Amino acid sequence: MTRLSVFFSLAFLGSSIQSEAKTTPASLVPEEIRIEKPSLAQTLAPNIRHAASSLKMDPELVQRASEGLMLIYKRDYRTARSHFTKLQSEHPELAIGNVGRMLIFQCLMLENFDYRFERQYETHAALALRDIEKAQSIPGNEAWELFLKGGVLGIQGIHEMRKSNYVASMKKGLEALGALKSLQKHAPDFVDPDLGNGLYYYWRTVVGKSSKLIPEGPDRRAEGIALIEKVEKKGAFVAPGASLALAYIYMEEGKSRKALGYTHRLAKRYPNNVINGLLETRILMRLRRFKRALIVADHVLATDTDNHRVHYYKSTILMRQNRLDEALKSINTFLALPVDKAAQAYGMHRKADIYFRQKNYDQARSFYKKAVDTNGYGPSKRRLARLDQMKEKLDK
Repeated sequence: MTRLSVFFSLAFLGSSIQSEAKTTPASLVPEEIRIEKPSLAQTLAPNIRHAASSLKMDPELVQRASEGLMLIYKRDYRTARSHFTKLQSEHPELAIGNVGRMLIFQCLMLENFDYRFERQYETHAALALRDIEKAQSIPGNEAWELFLKGGVLGIQGIHEMRKSNYVASMKKGLEALGALKSLQKHAPDFVDPDLGNGLYYYWRTVVGKSSKLIPEGPDRRAEGIALIEKVEKKGAFVAPGASLALAYIYMEEGKSRKALGYTHRLAKRYPNNVINGLLETRILMRLRRFKRALIVADHVLATDTDNHRVHYYKSTILMRQNRLDEALKSINTFLALPVDKAAQAYGMHRKADIYFRQKNYDQARSFYKKAVDTNGYGPSKRRLARLDQMKEKLDK
């Protein structure tokens, strides 16, 4: 038999078997081994099913709550708000509506490193805690409610740390840990809360080493990182948040290439996440990959045309590429926006740096001085001292 005839024989046999399989009546399959169509719960991701089992909750409700968070990671805030509103109206026992709104306003502020929506954020944070306490007065969903409470308190702690209110931040962090410790008793296998534990262990050590207001304590950075890494792999709700946290931590640890791996993976899944885009831009600048950094910064600006911080990053990238006129245009755009005093100070410092590179020392001195006058900006003080030294050498 030739190879061609073998091929046609096999093709005919295969098509016959396939045809027979299609026409085989269900009655030929014994009932005891017949597989019915899987339920919706069975089609959910393993992380969702595991979380639902740990929390003793309906897997479909866990999935819907997770979907709301994924919309926030995708930066589809309008849809996320509608999603949480609908979920709250259909299942008020979940107490999730104001938690979702609080997260949206916090993300909007993190995107700009500012406090523009602090009033809205604080309002919804207070309402979220009220809703959670009300839900806790009714038996059932204890683990879920402790998870939400720990999350809200943890975010409040991070917000206070951003404002350098370390004592208030530590207080909120300890309250969050208390809720998570109680949660451990109800749902010992639930993975997501370890993000809060990991963040606290890591940043408690970092702040303790840099601030005299808080006792230094033991170094638990490695333990914190290990917990966050576990959440990134197995979390049902906050795995992307764990990736973002690890990117930031490794950047601070001086491991920029490792940090870039996390932001790159996140960018593939959530290309419009502005927080990740800005962090990736910073990491790329540290690695001196200025061409790629500018591409990412431009994508951030295309996604969020109202973003302030990206103009500061663009001015820095362009300055380091020696595209000084373009850099000056970007920093002028940044300084024309309604930024706070701290941002004004480092923005004027960057503008002075650009003038310094142009060897326009009089203008550089003028803007370094403005930065110092704004809030006593330390780097500008040092640059002024350097200019004074240069002037002394020229006078000699």
